[in-house]
Amino acid sequence: MTDIATLSLYRGDTLKYTWSRAGSTPDLAGATARMQIRDRYRNLLADAAAVGSIAVDPAAGTVTVTLPAAVTAQFPPGAHKFDLELTLADGTVVTVAAGFVQVLEDVTHN
Repeated sequence: MTDIATLSLYRGDTLKYTWSRAGSTPDLAGATARMQIRDRYRNLLADAAAVGSIAVDPAAGTVTVTLPAAVTAQFPPGAHKFDLELTLADGTVVTVAAGFVQVLEDVTHN
């Protein structure tokens, strides 16, 4: 089952999102993860694996995605879409989280 989430951040802040599995599925041993954020026109704003970091912790049952402030500083304010996909050890691909990233206009900046 896919978790539906809304992530909120100010443009130029570090984004840190941790997904936690509920129950016994899926098994994260040997899993890899991908997360992308796209605007309403489906333009890619960020591929977390390419411009940030994604850490899969099978023992804790978590996936933590981090995007640095320099990346989110480029996001236009507004609601953007994201999803978090896992590729399990057996090759099964499952979307475990999806929803919106609400980017608020920053007040303090250079």
